[in-house]
Amino acid sequence: SLSPDQFRDMVLRHPSVALKVMQSMARLVRVLTDRITEFSTLSVSIRIREELLKLAHANMVDESCAVIKPRPMHMDIANRVSTHREAVTRELSELRRAGIIKTDKGCLTVPDVSKLMNLQK
Repeated sequence: SLSPDQFRDMVLRHPSVALKVMQSMARLVRVLTDRITEFSTLSVSIRIREELLKLAHANMVDESCAVIKPRPMHMDIANRVSTHREAVTRELSELRRAGIIKTDKGCLTVPDVSKLMNLQK
């Protein structure tokens, strides 16, 4: 932890630190701008599906299947997409009925990620 004066002195004396701070701040602004755009332009169901796609892509077990372990809590997904738990429960139930996702023993499986992607079109 640095005081504002100490921080200013450090970035003035060490340009490489200043550059890293600026890069980090620019990355944060981009991420937050994208999130604001998503929240203001996409429906809740699309935001939930997008979050599932992000999780699926990070947990691919082969070229088409993803196994997300541990299974994400509905409240966690709701918080990430700025909605309520009930909306997540409803959407996941619809995706389960359609065979897009499966839930089993602490994991969420997306047997064919391309099917989930095609729902977004």
